[in-house]
Amino acid sequence: YHSVYVQRIKDANFLIVSHPVETEKFHGYSVIIHSLASYDSVMHSLIILSVLFGIIAIIITATISYIFSAQIAKPITIMANKMRKIRRDGFQEKLELPTEYDETTDLIYTFNDMMIQIEELFDQQRQFVEDASHELRTPLQIIQGHLNLIQRWGKKDPAILEESLDITIEEMNSITKVVEELLRLTKEATYKDA
Repeated sequence: YHSVYVQRIKDANFLIVSHPVETEKFHGYSVIIHSLASYDSVMHSLIILSVLFGIIAIIITATISYIFSAQIAKPITIMANKMRKIRRDGFQEKLELPTEYDETTDLIYTFNDMMIQIEELFDQQRQFVEDASHELRTPLQIIQGHLNLIQRWGKKDPAILEESLDITIEEMNSITKVVEELLRLTKEATYKDA
């Protein structure tokens, strides 16, 4: 039988192949010894190149990943900065729509619609407060005027007292109706939003 093995001799590797040789006149082994120095050198170079190419591949992959993720996140970062500006400057500002459809287009449409609705709600609220203030101010001024009238002359004149009390009660009923209407509108708005 023959054998093949690697043996280290004086810091060098050698490939040794031994094969039995049997003839009528000779019985022995044929042994071939070949230095593996060139093979070891090539393997060493391949390992260094593999490590070097691996490091280069990791650097290239990391760079491409960073650039790609920055490109993906860029529209969202821009949108977040604009939203902060809108929060600071007021609801009248809107986000600009991109010229081409991208991952933020739907978000921008939704955000702008939401800003329009919020602005409309603020306008309605402001108008509501103005209307309610006017509706309540007039009856309160009438009541105050009649109470002043009662205080000056109503104690001595029953007709003035009676008339002022009737008007005051009438105006209080008007205020009650306005307050009830405000409560009704608030409930409707609450149920509508739910």
